[in-house]
Amino acid sequence: MSSQIPPSSLPPTFQENGEPAHFLSWMEGQLSELLSTPKPGLKNTRANWLTMAANLLHIPALAPPGVLPWNAMHEQIKFNEVGLALLYNAALRVPSLLAGDPVLAQALFSMICALCCILDLWVDADVPPEEGYLGPSELYTRAASIGAALLRGLGDEVLPEAGPQAREVVRVLVNRCLSIIGELLSISEDPDMPMELEICSTPEVAARLKAASKTNKISITRVTQIPLVISSLLEICCTAFASSTANYWFFTDIVRDTAQLSLKVYDYLFYSCTVAEAATSRALARTCTAMTACATVYGFDAVAASCWTKLLLYRIEKGPEEHWDKVERDLVIVLRASKLRPSSHSDFRAILKAMQDAAWDDSSQPLRELCETYLGLFVPAMDEHALQNAKVLLDSASIQGSLLTAIDNRLSNTLGNADNLGGSTTRPWRVLVRDAVQAIIEPHVLDWMDDDDTLTDHDFVIRALTEVDARFAEHPVWNTAAPALETLAKNLGMLPCLLIHGEEECTSKAQKPDMNFVAVYLKVAFTILDSGDSSNTLEPVSAAVYESLGKSLRHHTAVMDGRIFEDIVGFIARGMKNPNRSVRLAAGRALVDLTKFLQRLEVTPTEWIVVVFQNISALLKHADLRIRETTAIIAGQIGKNACGVALRESICALVALLCDENPIIKGTAVLQLRALVKHHKKSPYSLTAPYMNRIAPYLVNQLRTHPDGVQECCRFLSVSQYDFINLTLKYTLPQLFAESDLKGLDAVAREMNSSVALLFLDQAHYILAHAFMLQGPGQTNKTLQFILNLLKAAATDASSLQISTLVGSCIVLLLTEIVICLGDEDPDVVDTAAKGLRKVARQHAPSKSRLPSGSDEEFAALLKEHMLGVISTLNDMLQEVHGKQSIEAKQKILRSFGEFAKQVGPAIINVAPQIMATLQTTLVVPQLSDAALQSWHSFLGVLDPVDIGPHVGPTSASFVASWSLFSHRGRQAAKQCLDYMVFSRGQELGPHLAEVADLSSIPELADTNQALATLRAQWTPQQRLTALLERLESDSLAVAIQSAIELKAFLTEADESYIRSLTFGDAFDPLVGHLVSALYRAASRDGEGTETLHDLAFACIGVVGAIDPDRFELRINDNRMIMLSNFTDERESTDFALHLIRDVLVGAFRSTSDIKYQSYLAYAIQQLLQFCKFTPALVNPGGSHSVPIRVRNRWNSLPKHVLEAVSPLLESRFSLETRPLKPQTYPIYPSQATYRQWIQVWTSDLIQKVSGERATQIFQVFIAVVRNKDVGVAHHLLPHLVLNVLASGDDDNAGAIRTEILAVLEDQVDPASKSSEDKKLLSAQTVFMLLDHLNKWIRAVRQDIARQQKADGRRASRNSQISSDAAEQLLRIDSILENIDQGLMANAAFQCKAYARSLMNLEQQVIAYRIRDSKEKLDAENAGARDRVDAVMSRDYQGHFERLHELYAHLDEPDGMEGISTMIISPSLEHQIRQHESTGTWTSAQSCWEAYYDVSGTWGTMIPCAHM
Repeated sequence: MSSQIPPSSLPPTFQENGEPAHFLSWMEGQLSELLSTPKPGLKNTRANWLTMAANLLHIPALAPPGVLPWNAMHEQIKFNEVGLALLYNAALRVPSLLAGDPVLAQALFSMICALCCILDLWVDADVPPEEGYLGPSELYTRAASIGAALLRGLGDEVLPEAGPQAREVVRVLVNRCLSIIGELLSISEDPDMPMELEICSTPEVAARLKAASKTNKISITRVTQIPLVISSLLEICCTAFASSTANYWFFTDIVRDTAQLSLKVYDYLFYSCTVAEAATSRALARTCTAMTACATVYGFDAVAASCWTKLLLYRIEKGPEEHWDKVERDLVIVLRASKLRPSSHSDFRAILKAMQDAAWDDSSQPLRELCETYLGLFVPAMDEHALQNAKVLLDSASIQGSLLTAIDNRLSNTLGNADNLGGSTTRPWRVLVRDAVQAIIEPHVLDWMDDDDTLTDHDFVIRALTEVDARFAEHPVWNTAAPALETLAKNLGMLPCLLIHGEEECTSKAQKPDMNFVAVYLKVAFTILDSGDSSNTLEPVSAAVYESLGKSLRHHTAVMDGRIFEDIVGFIARGMKNPNRSVRLAAGRALVDLTKFLQRLEVTPTEWIVVVFQNISALLKHADLRIRETTAIIAGQIGKNACGVALRESICALVALLCDENPIIKGTAVLQLRALVKHHKKSPYSLTAPYMNRIAPYLVNQLRTHPDGVQECCRFLSVSQYDFINLTLKYTLPQLFAESDLKGLDAVAREMNSSVALLFLDQAHYILAHAFMLQGPGQTNKTLQFILNLLKAAATDASSLQISTLVGSCIVLLLTEIVICLGDEDPDVVDTAAKGLRKVARQHAPSKSRLPSGSDEEFAALLKEHMLGVISTLNDMLQEVHGKQSIEAKQKILRSFGEFAKQVGPAIINVAPQIMATLQTTLVVPQLSDAALQSWHSFLGVLDPVDIGPHVGPTSASFVASWSLFSHRGRQAAKQCLDYMVFSRGQELGPHLAEVADLSSIPELADTNQALATLRAQWTPQQRLTALLERLESDSLAVAIQSAIELKAFLTEADESYIRSLTFGDAFDPLVGHLVSALYRAASRDGEGTETLHDLAFACIGVVGAIDPDRFELRINDNRMIMLSNFTDERESTDFALHLIRDVLVGAFRSTSDIKYQSYLAYAIQQLLQFCKFTPALVNPGGSHSVPIRVRNRWNSLPKHVLEAVSPLLESRFSLETRPLKPQTYPIYPSQATYRQWIQVWTSDLIQKVSGERATQIFQVFIAVVRNKDVGVAHHLLPHLVLNVLASGDDDNAGAIRTEILAVLEDQVDPASKSSEDKKLLSAQTVFMLLDHLNKWIRAVRQDIARQQKADGRRASRNSQISSDAAEQLLRIDSILENIDQGLMANAAFQCKAYARSLMNLEQQVIAYRIRDSKEKLDAENAGARDRVDAVMSRDYQGHFERLHELYAHLDEPDGMEGISTMIISPSLEHQIRQHESTGTWTSAQSCWEAYYDVSGTWGTMIPCAHM
């Protein structure tokens, strides 16, 4: 958290006072404030910064060349410079700045594009540089980068409520840019000028720009602008995608289109563009740069490399040209900074050959440098043979310089020691090593180099180190002169670098296993420093010794034992006390390298890092000011290269120095802290927030003695002292209360303008958690008594105050705070937290409890009672509901899940769905996966064998799907989980063994997979297929996807005879129906992340092929209810609530991996349980409250897995704060972009319109659920909502529903519809489902009324489920259905390929027409109106009959086709084709096809083999 720092007052615009200077000053002030405000402080002031961004539209535009001179636009230039900087930093720092205002985002992007095009014209103008003002080229670069950053910021938006809209804006803008580029590529060579192109053509954007006196158009006044505009827009789009974003998968199609268009642009500029060479050259260079940036991220390297090759060959052929010189120099910079790695040897040889044939002179230097730089990119990918050939080519071409050096170095590395520990040939690298060792051991002579060709490289290194070690173990230093000692120390430091990577640049990535440099180093270093008296060992020698120690530590990879570590730390500490500053700094740098080494270890020993900082702490308290100053610098250097414990200790040490009385030390600490802020790219508060539990107590303790230090820290953090103390109360108060420091508490209370008692009540759970975790004898009781006395002194009536009362007032939060400490990496803290939980249990136990005080039963009862609240609170923390959490804090919380499970024991199964959702959510976050897997193993380990079964499927599927994301440590933890399930519990899993995912694709799990195969050895193919299909229908998306992968493999690899046996005979195996239904359900499953499942299901359907549907039965699971009483009957309403819990909510609750969505589902289940009158007494039989037998029977009717999931929710206290949604304007359908948005919005609106007390109670709990990503619940509720609203009798609501249904149906038949195919199809299916539901209700009500009349005459039965106004409701709903045009429904169904439904509606329409005509004809005949009779008889229904014939053909109903044919007077060719096909008269059908082709000129789409 951070203090809320609002931005300055909103700016004066030109419309208000017309003072440009005032506006510029405001922008500069905003920029300064923006850069100085911590990011957390910006989050809650987003609206104000959004207003600021809108005001940037008023920046005055630049005039094009020829209107005004460049130096006459100083004011406009400065406005644009500052405005662009302000927009860039605001977009970078203010979270979700433009995500919620797409119109403003598009307006700003249009303004930036127009500015780039104007600046592009100025680049070619001769503009002299001016101090204090950017030139056209620099300003263009800044504008283009900001345009790309704006797109990238919108594309990276992750907030669920803003992300989809922001990404849609990116798609619109990029697609429009690509469209403009395409238009410009296709224009004629002599187009009409000027041209005006719109970036954003929507009226809202145009109005916003017009209000700011801007246009949304790019003006092209001459042909030479065309390549510049094309390349400028392309550069912005490519740069926007030049770094892989968190939402990259949403833009894969755009990236592909951009790459393809880049090639077209390149070809256009290279071959077709006829404008001036200067403009074309700049456009070509810009295009190559853009392609390179995008290609290296998304894998188009080969395409980009071919373009570069083509460009360079062209340039070599043309030779030096003046207008290309600057472009070529800029391209050199681009290539040196790029990650492009071309690998085509033919391209390399072609360029070398062209360079060899070219005539070079001094004017060719830029081009030659560009060619050599590009060729240098080939070198890292070349093998030894290619390198040797390249060197020969270079020699023949007389090319020297950096390229030849790079090839020589690469050859040396390849021939020497690069990743080849098994070589046995003498290499030049060995000669270098021999010389270096000889220089160290002089005057001794090496005598083993003659036979060194028998050694591998690794053995060679070990032999060299052994030689050095033996030399100084047996003999002293030969030359003790100071210069000789310094040289020896430097040679010793160079040896590790030489042994590892020869003469190449030193890098920590080039490491070899088990290289123990430090042990050898220490022996030589001590010998050097002990040689002669202190007058000989001068400062340069000591500095060189410590520098060489740093180099040894950088390359040390062997295990370091504790003795050597202590020697090194003591040795460095002595150096950091040296009177000479250079020695102290050299020793300090060695300490930095030691810390880096400790962090490189797979398991960093925390106690060793603590030892390092204990020495630093002692040095920071040294009496010598100079030692403290250099130690502070070293602490800052460690922080730059550290993470975790080392970074924490570094920051805490520096913050402590802010209270130092010496201004030099204090200033040094501030400088180092600011350097850490810059290095880690965080705000001061964000940097220190994870360690505030250490920092805040220290500073508050200094409040009375060193108030200046506290103020200095607040200045560094950019918060007021009041805000700092307020934000850190949860860290400071626990320690003050634990120490019974009343004076300190009073000081804090005065700062907060409060009392100590009120401070305690606000932070009670933090204070009590700390008190219960105190370990000293009697410390907890002493602190609790201090708290109790303090509160009694402040209370008016203290008689009822007890510790148990205080504990009970915050029991869930108190337990949560202690549980979090169970996740600490320090085992002592974990043990302390476990003991603290038992202390809480003793204090919280009721005085009349029948459980023994302090017993395990008492402890288990407490945890079991509150574990749901604890888990929910932990989940809220992970979701940052109550404030931002660092990665370290989230890791600690995740580890606490597993430890908490160990404390609770097998009873943890009651909150298993919540725990599994949390673990699955965090599993895919690389920084959190290790902690999640650790807790996963602990969670599985405490479950009873019978309870593990339901979790093996989601667990194994999640692990297999995410295996590539796991670290080495994470994979070990995942393997432990799988081994436990298979090896330890495999025999006890029973039918759940079928749910374990296939592990054969992961080599590390080979033994686990073998054991799994042994357990499944007796499985038949039928059992395997059945298991796969059951997993495919799992509510868990991870399980379904993994099973789809395995099913695809099974169908393609299984025994073909078995697959054939399933579809043999007149009736297929029942598994075929199961297979087809499961695949189609998977293909139609909706929700977040289901695209992969859809693709796999479609692939499996393709493998299965066409199966005769008449030979098998599809499995249909329709568990929907028909509410006859419209929620007026209590029993029926309760049954409906039970149906929702059992058939809808529990499955989603158990399977979801979205923590927030699960909490919404938990709230809905909790409220429905209360509606059903279920109470905790159902699961606590010993309670004092009795349960009615009817309620208990209702509870017992629920399946076991449902009872297990909902039992903990009987005592839950979930609450939901909702705000009324704004009323929707009907129809809703046209205004929603996707099916998901439409059904969510419509369902939410209908929930607010339900009538009746019971209906309102049931449906209101779903407000948050239906607006989530998964629309399954919304889809299930919608027909019941529609029925309730229609039956309520509100004509406006009924009309709105009818309007909505018609809007969906009309969109199906509208040829100009802009809706996506998915939206149209899914929405139509939903409407058909609604109509079916209403028709079922009508039939059921009519049947019930008939039964009622038959049993009781016309009197209403008391037991009837139909209320007295059922007939009225029936009439109302029936009239609404009759008012929906049957023809429209028939056409809509036909478009959706729902041919049976279309046939039903069309037949009903034709029957209705016939009845109407018969009645009208009879009336006309009776009236003697012959003309009316003729009019009725002349009505033409041939079109309807043709459509009926087509529908019968689609449904393969030849009898129907024959029958309807008799009613068609003049059959069309299409009709005849269908008729001949159905009867098998193919010769006649072919004749009709040919006639059809002669008439229409096309084969059409109705003939299956017209192309034969």
